[in-house]
Amino acid sequence: MLLPSILRSGTFRNSCFLRLFGVLFCAVSFRVSFMHIYSPGGYSHLQRYFSQVNESLPKESLAKSSLPKESLAKESLPKESLAKESLPRKSVPKEGSAGNFGEELRAAGFKTATFLDKNGWPRLNSDITEYLELLMNHRHNSGLKAPRVTQRPVPLENPPKCVTRYFNGPRAQPAHLVMILTLSFELDILEAQLYELNDVVDEFVVFEGLYTQRGASKPQVFPRAAERFSKFKHKIKYYHQLPNEAEFHPKDQAVKAPTGQNWVNENIRQMAYNRYVKEEEIAGRSLNNTLFINADIDEIPPANGVQRFKYCRTEKLWASFCSVLYEPDFQHIREFPDFCGQLGNHYWPFPNILRQGEPLRNHGYHKNMYDEMPGVHVHARDPWSFLARKITTAEQGGFAGLGNDVVRLLSDPLALYTRYACAIREEAKQRQGGFPLLHAEDVKWLKSLPWFMVENKERFPYVDESFLSCG
Repeated sequence: MLLPSILRSGTFRNSCFLRLFGVLFCAVSFRVSFMHIYSPGGYSHLQRYFSQVNESLPKESLAKSSLPKESLAKESLPKESLAKESLPRKSVPKEGSAGNFGEELRAAGFKTATFLDKNGWPRLNSDITEYLELLMNHRHNSGLKAPRVTQRPVPLENPPKCVTRYFNGPRAQPAHLVMILTLSFELDILEAQLYELNDVVDEFVVFEGLYTQRGASKPQVFPRAAERFSKFKHKIKYYHQLPNEAEFHPKDQAVKAPTGQNWVNENIRQMAYNRYVKEEEIAGRSLNNTLFINADIDEIPPANGVQRFKYCRTEKLWASFCSVLYEPDFQHIREFPDFCGQLGNHYWPFPNILRQGEPLRNHGYHKNMYDEMPGVHVHARDPWSFLARKITTAEQGGFAGLGNDVVRLLSDPLALYTRYACAIREEAKQRQGGFPLLHAEDVKWLKSLPWFMVENKERFPYVDESFLSCG
């Protein structure tokens, strides 16, 4: 499977370039569009990627594979309750002890047998919401091992290098850095973001939508997990999408085919930016010395590079970072044809760093490529958010290829995750398509990894190739 998870949360609908041509959808996330940056055929580039993704997905049955060798350990988690709208509609087990997911589905009265159509796509948005609620509840109760390493193992540059081919000396005053993050279900990656960039970013704006990209009501995951991020709470502004910010009329009939109609709730990054800017203007604070980093939750820019923008002078703004894309674990890398300056043509060209009024995201043009060091695009996800993404992001095709195994697999998140993750890995053996999947040891170009996840693999076991045994 190619998990078109890749585009999880882009701003395609914002692109003026697309609007000029009346295109119904804008190109990626998931937490994401794949096109050659300067190619006139950039958007057909994205369509080719989707086509490759869909063709690589198993049709009727996926290869058998064994379950993860180790289970996720439990730890005591915050006892905070979910907001009313995010609670399952029917009974669920008490927090603190994850039960059998199939039993939880049955106890909630969830109709697993009729959840999907013959192509593997959920029939109703209300069913998607209920499945997501139960899935996230099960993830919450499954717990995490406590992190062993919470201090950066390799210190940041001190002082930052301000005389390079990109920078021409120190700034008169350090920039105030604001990072805008759009959260769906990926709490593990949010934690990695915060540890990676806490030393250099001044404020993290975490924006959570009321709906998925496809328009189903979305369980709100941040309030329940807030205690997990208490170390960073003095820097976090959490924004919850307001009902009047939805730019569509919710329907219960689920949108099925991956077409432009799927991007019904895609403008949330602009909502986050607008709300922050308005609050600062009301408070009378100037944004003249502010730099914004606009990122999907799984796009982690290099901390040393971000620090250089904070302390060093450059006229090369706005700019795009170049990111190594890992999926489904940290041993597999997807290659892109996008031009990333002296780093080469291998990287995903996001996130962006910009001044007030500059484009938050443009999938057809990148003004400057920051090419001194790469960041990371993390498509390695915990099994629960991996599955949530398959039925919520606009470019996904649902749970294809389950055949007669549908009821059993929907009741077993680890088994279902294993099917799809192993199908992605199989691509590395084939090395086909315009966006080949490579084994990391075969990649010679410059790479990077989020240190918090690497140093705490007991907490994030799925990032390691040994987590799954694919037959």
